[in-house]
Order: sequence, then C-alpha cells, then structure tokens
Amino acid sequence: MKGQIAFAALAGVAIAAPSTPNEAPTALSDNYAVRMYSNGTMSYGNYEAPPQSNIIADETCKYLKMPVGVAFNDCREYALKAAHQANTADDKVLNKWFGKSDPTSRAKIAGIYGEIAKECSTSDRGYMKMSCEYMKECTESGLIFIVVKGGGSLHASYCPLFFSYWDMKSKGETCARRNWPQHGPAIVAHAAAVPQVADLDFGNEQDWMRSGERFGKFAFDTVDTCQKNSERVSESI
Repeated sequence: MKGQIAFAALAGVAIAAPSTPNEAPTALSDNYAVRMYSNGTMSYGNYEAPPQSNIIADETCKYLKMPVGVAFNDCREYALKAAHQANTADDKVLNKWFGKSDPTSRAKIAGIYGEIAKECSTSDRGYMKMSCEYMKECTESGLIFIVVKGGGSLHASYCPLFFSYWDMKSKGETCARRNWPQHGPAIVAHAAAVPQVADLDFGNEQDWMRSGERFGKFAFDTVDTCQKNSERVSESI
C-alpha cells in the first residue's frame, strides 16, 4: 500500500457521449469515467486522462475521517468474505456471476479479492486517488460519485451524497435504507479497477472476470445480510 489520498482536478476533462444510464458498454477504453446517481442509474463515458501534474493532496477527506474509515473497513470486510465465498460457494453461484467455477478461476477471483482487501486496509496509503468533495462535479443533481480511470491511475471523487444517502454501520440504519452500491461494495468495485490492484474495468460484459462492477455486486449479493435487497440486486443483473 503506497501513495496518499489525493484528487485529480477534473476541469477541462472531455466526455464522450455516455451510454444509456444503467447500461454498461460492452467494453471501455483505457481512459473512461463512470458516474453514479442516487436513483441507481450509472452513466459511462470515455474521458481524457486527468493531467497527472494536477494531482494534489485533498484536504476534504480529513474532515470525513470517520465515515471514510468505516467505508474502507467495510470494503475490506466485504472483500475478505467474498474471497472466502469464491473458494467455497456452489458452482452455480460462481457461474452466475463470473461464468466460471473451475479451481483455477476460483483461485483467481479469490486472489483479486485479496488484493482489494489490501487496498482497503487503509484509506490514506493506497493506490487509489481520492477526494471527498469535488465542488464542480458534485453540483450535478443526485450525483453520488465519479470515477475516472486513465494515465495509469484511478481517481474517485466522492460527493457529499455518497456519505449521507447510504447508511453507515455507525448510524445503525435499517436494511430499508440500504441500496447498491453501499459504501463498502462501491469501493470494492472502485478498488478492483485500480491499475496497481487488479486493473479491472467497470463495463466489461464480454469478460465477467474483468468486470469491477461484478466483483462489487458479487461481494454485496453473496455476503450482505439484507436478503430482500440482495435478491432485488440479483434480479437486476
């Protein structure tokens, strides 16, 4: 785990025409962005990589030390439990999410979750660059986060709504408030796409073993205790 909490200045980053909300493209270029909204939709677009010279230490996250810590701890817990599930779950479960259940594939899936768990073991010394409030982007209605991948790194900007819309364990919220992606599974998917972690993509539906979103949803669906929500998420795949 190396690096520091940081954010990419996204001003001037150009967006190509996004795909239909909630419909990931079959493949993404090396440089892309994913936006998540509070109504559950996502939009995907190809972006120019954020200029590396504009990466600076982000002061906003230090004021959210507790919720950021909870989110990353949840990510680690989900990843470790998902790694166990990858090794022990029925073949039909692995086939449903990844299209494979042979021993080699199970070991690969578990290994990726192991790397994600390492990335999420700390929120301030990992490879993922992060900000907790990007003012220009977060003024967009309902925007939860925007993740930009390019230039050999991944930059996640978490809007204030990311920390308030979904419950945190410390708040004791009920399952009724919980929704995909929660903080932990969302960061699982983001960490999976970090080049130095697993270098997966969000929208690679041609190869389920390369889909960071599937890794996040598998962690949520097979581990989360809110079964009614888990079943709803499963049906959306």
